[in-house]
Amino acid sequence: MFGKGKVIGIYTAHRRLSLSMYKGKEIKTTWVDIPNNIINNGQIVSKNLFAAFIKETMKEKKFRGKKAYFVIGTDRVLTRNIKLPKMGDEQLRINLPYEFRDSISGELKDYLYDYELRETVDTDGDGAPDSMELLGVAISKEYYETIDEILQMAGLKLCKMVPEVCILERYLKEFPTEEERKKERCFLDMGIRAIRFQIFKDEKFKLAQVIDIGESHLFQAIAEDRNIEMELARTYVRTNYEDCANSEVAINAYKDISIEVMKGINYYEMSDMSSRLNEVLIYGTGALIPPFIELLKERLNMNVNTFEEAFPQFTNENFSIVSIAMGILLKDQNQGSHIKNYVDFTEIFEKRVINWKGLFCGLLVIAIFASLFGKFAVYDLMQSVNKKKAEVAQVQETLDKYNATLEAEKDLPELYYHYTWHYMTDEEKGNVNRIVPMEIIELFKNREFELNGYSLKGNELTVAITTDSVDKLVGIIEELKGTEFVDAVSVSDVQRSKTEDTENSDEIVDVQMKITMIKIK
Repeated sequence: MFGKGKVIGIYTAHRRLSLSMYKGKEIKTTWVDIPNNIINNGQIVSKNLFAAFIKETMKEKKFRGKKAYFVIGTDRVLTRNIKLPKMGDEQLRINLPYEFRDSISGELKDYLYDYELRETVDTDGDGAPDSMELLGVAISKEYYETIDEILQMAGLKLCKMVPEVCILERYLKEFPTEEERKKERCFLDMGIRAIRFQIFKDEKFKLAQVIDIGESHLFQAIAEDRNIEMELARTYVRTNYEDCANSEVAINAYKDISIEVMKGINYYEMSDMSSRLNEVLIYGTGALIPPFIELLKERLNMNVNTFEEAFPQFTNENFSIVSIAMGILLKDQNQGSHIKNYVDFTEIFEKRVINWKGLFCGLLVIAIFASLFGKFAVYDLMQSVNKKKAEVAQVQETLDKYNATLEAEKDLPELYYHYTWHYMTDEEKGNVNRIVPMEIIELFKNREFELNGYSLKGNELTVAITTDSVDKLVGIIEELKGTEFVDAVSVSDVQRSKTEDTENSDEIVDVQMKITMIKIK
């Protein structure tokens, strides 16, 4: 039976379940890998199995509590540094969703939004703050509801949900001096399929970046070398079975990963010439592999430390892994200020929930009022309903006539089935008012780009393409800008990867490009 007053900190990124709980004045922690039949490729496969796994782990590790504080992994959160004119909380919450409109593919209403106030700024020098800087965050409402449901099935009540970036900012406060806290610093988290960079400067989040390589690269190398399954190879690495972490294939895998890390850091430094990044903190399971850490320290030419090395005041076993689950309990101790200096999605979600008690009382009052005047109101209502029924019947009759006409012409679908842009003949396309977009599309094909899809809205053509060279991408952009019918070209999404067929892998660049045309002929 779980205790009623205890709070359990939970973190589940990278297929790891980390738990934390106060035991006296100390924080008790544990972590386990989540089976891939529960989470696979970052997606929850079974809510029931996930809930049962959490419940069983808590029972086995003797974690007793009813309240859950959940940390959302960075890959599930949209994060923005925002500067707005000074305004009240209510007005800010109206404007906040529009700061994320470029990053959300669906409806803005399908997300939850919150913010943490950084500071207010006096820009005109009159002594009164007229603008404010804040950290804005957004998550899918569907994801929130999924986690809430899973925790309920596990016997827990979700009382707090905080983004991982806020926990990392909390750990910056653990450095003893202001100079240390304000340093530009990279938090590096190696997961199974990706490595995440999160850059902080002046004690504030700056940006996040993801590299598509992770522990799975190491697991795959060991699995192929020893002719075993990937899951077993992961167990070998976790336990350093037969010193596999120091094997030749493992060292080569570390080198591959370290090269990608170096590329990511170099890209960041080149994109921000003011960067003075010299501090790297490693957490997650990557911090449990000493040969990998030593290789990074040797190659990065920076101050590279694990969480255990950076924060010796925390003596928990495997602190680099359980630190995020611990941090949400530490974060809770530092709230309570009169300003909005924290993020908590549970508060936002609860505000959106309908007050059913109030609604019931309102309906009861309406029912009493209707009963007093029912004799007249019901008569008028019935007259109105009958009138609407007659209107509906008339509309239905018209629709039936149109449907009968369509049914009579059975050959229409056969005659015009091909009248979509992709299936028209050249002669038919010549009669369509879209000559310029087709010329642009033909240009991509002539330059040997792989066209994955395109859409046209007004004078904006959006294309999804694949190429094998960044230089080729730059060349086509310059060529488009030089044409008389293109006003502007912007790239909204670039993903670089490499084929895994050969040792000397080829580069693959997936791009989403938006082309604004001057005039469609």
